[in-house]
Amino acid sequence: MAVSLPRSLKIGETLVPNGYFPNMGFDSMSIKCNLFVTNYRLLFEPPQSASRPNVRHISLPLMTILETERESEISLQGEDEHNFITLSLKWGHKVHLYPLCDSDESLQQCNNITNAISQVHPPRHYRDLFCFTHHKAVVQHQEMSRNALPTDWGEIDMVMEYYRFRLLNPPHPPSPYRISLVNEDFSMCPTYPEFLAIPSSIPDEQLQKIAKHRAKGRIPVLSYVHQNGAGIFRCAQPLTGLTGVQNEEDLELLRAMGKCARQWNGSWTDTEDAEERKNQVEAMLNREQERQQEKERMNQIDKLYKLQKAEKKQRRKERLERGETGHHSSDSESSDSSDETSDPESDIVSLGESDLELGDISLNERALWNEYSSRPSQSQTTSIFHATKLPAHKSCPTPILYKDQPTSKKPPPVPPPPYVETEDRLNIPIPSSSPPDPPPPAISFLASSYAAPSTPTTSSLSNQSPIPQSPRSSKHDLFSLATVSVQQSSSLSNQSQTQSTTPGPTPRLLIFDARPRAAAVGNRFLSGGYEDMKQISSFASFQFLGIGNIHALRNQCTSFVSLLLQLHLFDINEEGDSKIKKDLITQLYSSSYFQSTSHLLRCVSLITSHILGLQNTYNSNSVLVIPSVSPESESSILIHCSDGWDRTSSLSSLTSLLLDPYFRTYDGFLNLIEKEWVAFGHRFRTRTGSGSLAYGDDKKKKRKEISPVFVQFLDCVFQLLCQNPNGFEFNERLVLQIYKHCTSCLYGNFICDCKNERKKITVTRETQSIWVKIKKKKNKYTNPDWNKDETIVLNPHALRIWRAYLPRSFFFEPTQTLQSFLSSTFQTQSLFERDGTKEED
Repeated sequence: MAVSLPRSLKIGETLVPNGYFPNMGFDSMSIKCNLFVTNYRLLFEPPQSASRPNVRHISLPLMTILETERESEISLQGEDEHNFITLSLKWGHKVHLYPLCDSDESLQQCNNITNAISQVHPPRHYRDLFCFTHHKAVVQHQEMSRNALPTDWGEIDMVMEYYRFRLLNPPHPPSPYRISLVNEDFSMCPTYPEFLAIPSSIPDEQLQKIAKHRAKGRIPVLSYVHQNGAGIFRCAQPLTGLTGVQNEEDLELLRAMGKCARQWNGSWTDTEDAEERKNQVEAMLNREQERQQEKERMNQIDKLYKLQKAEKKQRRKERLERGETGHHSSDSESSDSSDETSDPESDIVSLGESDLELGDISLNERALWNEYSSRPSQSQTTSIFHATKLPAHKSCPTPILYKDQPTSKKPPPVPPPPYVETEDRLNIPIPSSSPPDPPPPAISFLASSYAAPSTPTTSSLSNQSPIPQSPRSSKHDLFSLATVSVQQSSSLSNQSQTQSTTPGPTPRLLIFDARPRAAAVGNRFLSGGYEDMKQISSFASFQFLGIGNIHALRNQCTSFVSLLLQLHLFDINEEGDSKIKKDLITQLYSSSYFQSTSHLLRCVSLITSHILGLQNTYNSNSVLVIPSVSPESESSILIHCSDGWDRTSSLSSLTSLLLDPYFRTYDGFLNLIEKEWVAFGHRFRTRTGSGSLAYGDDKKKKRKEISPVFVQFLDCVFQLLCQNPNGFEFNERLVLQIYKHCTSCLYGNFICDCKNERKKITVTRETQSIWVKIKKKKNKYTNPDWNKDETIVLNPHALRIWRAYLPRSFFFEPTQTLQSFLSSTFQTQSLFERDGTKEED
């Protein structure tokens, strides 16, 4: 039988053998269509009718299918068993295919469909992806028609992008930045681009050392510079681990980043620079002095212990020379022996100066010995004994007995100004034994000032170190120390700061950790961690943002899409209780995915307000208005999460979209995606599952890594388009086109995890680029009402349902409920204003 193929087939797309299945039900028995299985997609074409003469087909690329299952259902009468196929798609979508035939024929039809799909999906090798087949066919077609292929694949030129925001030509030269070629061969960090913008005072040799202290070698690098001088830096988490390891080169880089904004605006003076270097030298000398004092103290304790042992041996020898025998002698010897073996430090307490020859030791050692022998506390002497067993190392804790003992005439180093850790306003409250305090109505960034409490409290002292140190701590106590740290962080996150504070200097670097606090503390078990505020409190501030990880986002999106499908099928069938429908709509309004998207936009609004200098007037529940002119900034922003390629990309790209009018243009938006997502190593292949089996990856393991991180970013862009209908040069159709092809594998832009991987498999030479196609059809994706001087606003709590999440059958048979949702605005409530809310980490 001759098969009439659809006219919309791509170049190189062919029908698989026995790949035509007429008279199929799509998601419901009432929606009829014909199915075509090609080497690129599944095509569902409804039969033409007088009522729907111009109805179009629905395209379902094969790479969007996660699993194909054959299922069966029994009719209500219990007589017939009907077989059907369920296609599980990415982001939670499901498509049900019903062969409209008898029971026996439906089983055979389902098997035929499954066999047809298995011929081409999943691909066995990455060269079997359709983007490579499509490119070969396009080349042959262009040669036959004698048309030249486009030479520009659409990759962003990072050097030209740096020149665009005047990286090397600031308003007040010389530039505080430079372009480094340390990663030109991707040897330092395979997931970073070749050209990196860093502070000009940091040499390349230092970057190699910093890469060992950051996860995946993703060091802090510049992503964007605003016109007011504020820079946006991005990186991965520091590898501090349970022991809180610090890296001096990394701290120096953070200090240099903090000075860049004022150097850009010409407000950083030579006097301040000299004072900064002087403070760094003094701090280094103080740390070295503390290490030497600790080493001398431990050496003195070891010497005293050896003197005590020698004296015991001398007394025993004298008794033997005097010939003391009998019951008294044996008791003495047994007593000495038992003391030496069971509790050797007990003799330290019982011995006095009259029992030892102290003429050959110094006055300081004599004073130390007098104090040592005058405190007979068993618990304290036990601490001293254990301290003698520790090596003379910089991490050895100071014994309690000698904290106040002077060992040098030089006064102790001046401590840094008192610091109060940033209250975790944006973090989800961690459950604890005591009920948490209610969150305030507005976001407060308390780390921008230093607190000077009149009376130190236990909580303020506990903020000084993320892991408390103990004189008895050892490698066997790491688990208990980390447990204490988690409990301590729990209490800190639920604690409201009510102490009176005095304003201090504005921090030059604002560090935003996108993770929840509990997740960041938990990463210390895996050698990860976060910045130590003791080390950076003099020039930086720190805050957790509490954004969930990829697993939480995937589960939220799946539940959200499932609710939409249930509502659609409920309207199609027109049966059931209306109360069930109301419950589904209520669940949709309170969906955790909506709340997650709203929370992401709220974090973007917070970061943007700090860059623009609006942090003193910004309210978390208000609408953020982007001014056309902002005052000169004195601080920069550093954003990171665990690895710096998921939540970090979302925050930096959305913030840049709000700040820079260029990124709101047609070409600028494409460059923004290419820079922040592709060049800086968002894992498209892993997160979208595109070609994961083709690369030989484990199926079950890689499915856990799939998450709609990039899709949520596109959703946020759609929300900005709705709130600013005249503020963007492009329209929603462009965002939908990018959403469609980020998983289709028709183009090569989104099939790799990083730029290095893209070069290895020669993607730019053997596949087509989606940017080339989009730029050819610019009129189709352009907003005719665009006004480049339009004031941009952001309301994180006014969201709409994006049509990309709707079930596929909606485009065959739209229903009134979902149709009304597309024009409705959901007023979301803040995650932190609802009682008992806890986000999954």
